Amino acid sequence: MEPIIIAFGAIIAAFVSGIFVVMNFFLTKDQKTSEFRQNWIDLLRNDVAAYISINEVMFSNLIYKTRIFKISNDELQKFFENNLSNFIKRNNARNTIYLRINPKDDREIIEAMQSIETYWEGKKDFELNIITKDIDKLIQLIQVLLKKEWNRVKRGELSYIIIKYSFIALVIGLFIIAILLFNGKITLPNMLVFQHVCK
Repeated sequence: MEPIIIAFGAIIAAFVSGIFVVMNFFLTKDQKTSEFRQNWIDLLRNDVAAYISINEVMFSNLIYKTRIFKISNDELQKFFENNLSNFIKRNNARNTIYLRINPKDDREIIEAMQSIETYWEGKKDFELNIITKDIDKLIQLIQVLLKKEWNRVKRGELSYIIIKYSFIALVIGLFIIAILLFNGKITLPNMLVFQHVCK
């Protein structure tokens, strides 16, 4: 019985060693994926913050000038010219956000941003209450997306989850087999035949 146990132990050791090699490969890959996902979360958060901040400053400034000072069309045109650099920054943040999100899965975010864009396209009046609601809606949608992605980072990638539970099942299975083997509840007839042939 002892040679069988030794042979069984050697096979199990080799098998477990191979499993660890495969697991290490997938875990390293998943770790990199999680790092990229975390970096994506940080970059998207910064881009959205920049986009919203620039819009809020420009909206407030424009509404203040048009409502309080009743500026003329020429002065309004001058406002846009003087804020050209801000428009460029705003457009850059907007386009970067579009490139970071999925056009199908994140359609609501795109629509919320397009709703904000319509003010600058002259399709909506600059009403502060309505603008605030549109911006708040965008913030809420982004928060939901970031939370979902952060939960994925904490939970791990799908392959990591599969490997984790497969490894737990493997350890439990080997533990049960070892107990049954040492208690004589199961035998290894194939190993007995192999031992006999080798002699």
